[in-house]
Amino acid sequence: MPEILLPAGYFAGFLILIYYLAFFKDSGLPWKWLMFFFILKVMAGEAAFLIYSYHEYFIDTSDAFRFFRDGRVIYDSFFHEPKAFFALMSGFNPTHLDLSSYTNLMPSWFRSYDSGVFNDSRTIVRLNALLYFLSKGSFHVHLIIANILSFIGLINIYGFFHDRMPSGRNNLVLLAVFMLPSLLFWGSIFSKEALAIFATGFFFYGTGKISARSTCPKAVISLILGISMLMILKVYLLCLLVPLGLSFIFNERNHSVYPLSTYFILLTGFLLAAIMVHLFVPSFEPARWLLQKQKDFFTFARINDNLNFLSAMIPSSGIFSLIVKSPLALLWSLTALFFPPVFNFWSVLAAIENLFILCLLICLAGKMKIKKQHYNLVVFCLLFALFDFLIIGLTTPYAGAIQRYRVISMIFLIAGMSIPAEVNFPALINKMNNPANTE
Repeated sequence: MPEILLPAGYFAGFLILIYYLAFFKDSGLPWKWLMFFFILKVMAGEAAFLIYSYHEYFIDTSDAFRFFRDGRVIYDSFFHEPKAFFALMSGFNPTHLDLSSYTNLMPSWFRSYDSGVFNDSRTIVRLNALLYFLSKGSFHVHLIIANILSFIGLINIYGFFHDRMPSGRNNLVLLAVFMLPSLLFWGSIFSKEALAIFATGFFFYGTGKISARSTCPKAVISLILGISMLMILKVYLLCLLVPLGLSFIFNERNHSVYPLSTYFILLTGFLLAAIMVHLFVPSFEPARWLLQKQKDFFTFARINDNLNFLSAMIPSSGIFSLIVKSPLALLWSLTALFFPPVFNFWSVLAAIENLFILCLLICLAGKMKIKKQHYNLVVFCLLFALFDFLIIGLTTPYAGAIQRYRVISMIFLIAGMSIPAEVNFPALINKMNNPANTE
């Protein structure tokens, strides 16, 4: 019974907060719909838990379970060797304690290769260790807290669009943010994606307010928090968002007539800056990191016979080869779910979702009519989705991983295509956008 009461208490407590807190009241959505979306997320998380628990393969390979188990190792060290606990949590070990007895028990602590980039898996393990003090070892509490964090992030992302959508409404964006199946699944467990959604939400809240000429402390703090969290969770995502976000803010504040030129200038400037940094700091080699990650992932996939005719053509020999194979990588990231290594119930569901999304995008492309006031937003969304899909396609040979990695940029791809199309579903979803009529 206590195993049920604790997660139930966190769940009920957050539903109460949805009803009372101004943050949720200001979201542009009625509290009843917010509760519905949150309950749906928790149900998706529990469904993922059941799938992982009763499938022998996932029990050993699921990141959520592995991070949870590794977090227990650090948590236990607090009671047996407090100095080791603080060294593991902070990464600062001034007394040179031998931590191998702990780190050897945590598969997530070390990478199979050194890419030269911060190991973000350790961040998730540390967060799980902290949550053990609140959860008493209940995985369901960790799951609910992950849902709370990602839900806050999704509300901030939706708010970014809601303030700029045609007539304040675009129902496809609403569905993409809160009801996209892959986003529901991967964003509802304690994973990097759930925390990245939380961090990205802060980034877009700050970006949205500052672009609207608001320099209130809350907007600045939110932007700083988003950048700080992405720095330790998904560095490559931050590298995309910073130049694109600065371009978006500049265009919005200055009502740029040719916003695309701003993106070109700033992206080129950041590329030149990276080259200059490499000249002074030779170890700073983003292209080499990308190639190394690609090499390790695709080599592992080849050993396990998980490459198909399309993904087998992506591995590159150098920077020029990366550029040449970019269109192929983009195609792979869009179609990989049609080529799973194993056909089963779950891969078929993923392929159906992917087919639906591609058909939707094709339909929207035929209806696109970009208005001047939306041009900057549409360009921002499509560029972000394009570059994210490109990096994912270049480095990821696995269909399931591609579906997982692209959940955030998929929101922006659908938004970038649907905002100029102004697609609406009047009857049911208009109620979501009119709180006064749904109280």
